[in-house]
Amino acid sequence: MGRGEWLNFAGSLGAASDLLALELVEEALGNGVVMAVARSRRFNDKFEGMSIEQVVRHNEKVGKPTITARTVNRHLSSLGAFCKWLVNHGYLDQNPVDGMALNKEKHSKTLTFSVEQMNTLFRSPLFSGCQSDAQPRFIRRPGNVLIRDHRYWVLLIMLFSGARPGEIAQLAVSDVRQEHRQWIMHITDDGDGNKSVKNDNSKRILPVHDQLIELGFVDYHTQMLEAGHDRLFPSAERNARGQMIADFSRMFSRYLTDLGIKEGRGYSQYSFRHGAADALRRAGFLDQEFKFLMGHGDTSMTGRYGMMPQGMLEKRVELINAIAYPGLDLDHLKPR
Repeated sequence: MGRGEWLNFAGSLGAASDLLALELVEEALGNGVVMAVARSRRFNDKFEGMSIEQVVRHNEKVGKPTITARTVNRHLSSLGAFCKWLVNHGYLDQNPVDGMALNKEKHSKTLTFSVEQMNTLFRSPLFSGCQSDAQPRFIRRPGNVLIRDHRYWVLLIMLFSGARPGEIAQLAVSDVRQEHRQWIMHITDDGDGNKSVKNDNSKRILPVHDQLIELGFVDYHTQMLEAGHDRLFPSAERNARGQMIADFSRMFSRYLTDLGIKEGRGYSQYSFRHGAADALRRAGFLDQEFKFLMGHGDTSMTGRYGMMPQGMLEKRVELINAIAYPGLDLDHLKPR
């Protein structure tokens, strides 16, 4: 589709779909154009009567606030889901939105939790008991309902492994098993076709930390196995863009704010991943010695096939169990 055709189609979407039209203009005019468009021409008399292309040009002069890459991608996601339906039902040959997502700028680095913050978090209703797990507002309130699905385990596993949240949430029951009498997690995209990894180096074997075993992770695995589940966390889902547990990620961010831990950006699920790396450094290990645990660098063929010599696994167990947080109290979470 050429420049003129894009603009004609974008303009035909009408005022109610201005933001969707802007994304299409982005494809027609080149990188950076959408980012130069005012947030809404409908509510600004400076753009009254202008076409979308004129809005772009005029806003270069008047400098009204512009939409962000995140907003563009959110609307692209909605349009992409609709276009996917059109492709599946024969109305389109291909999805015109594929590959149009913009790279998001990183405004702040991820911060790691202090021990005091983690003690506050792990004694909060999400971990110690809430009113109900049906809605986020009920999870924030203390009660007798114990959450013990992915919302509980993913964060704890991140804390004691440094794995990414999506890698953990997509685990199959068969990905957690014993090798050389040691419990391991196999991070892989093998299986039912609904799993993915960031790259080949992300495929790896992670021993299960002793603390996770004490917290009942192996018992949870046994429950899922006996219940006949293929996936370790059956209720963990992907969104329309294929992102694993994205809804929980947003909920957890708001939850941290409600606890008074988070103000603005910086803290997220990934704070646990960064915290695990810091813990290994405190234990005296260099980044080069543990980067493969994080899915960085060459992880060798063992990560792809899920088998590892005993000696190599024992060294990896030593690394994982070196992840420690002096002053962190999780005794109240251990099965009684």
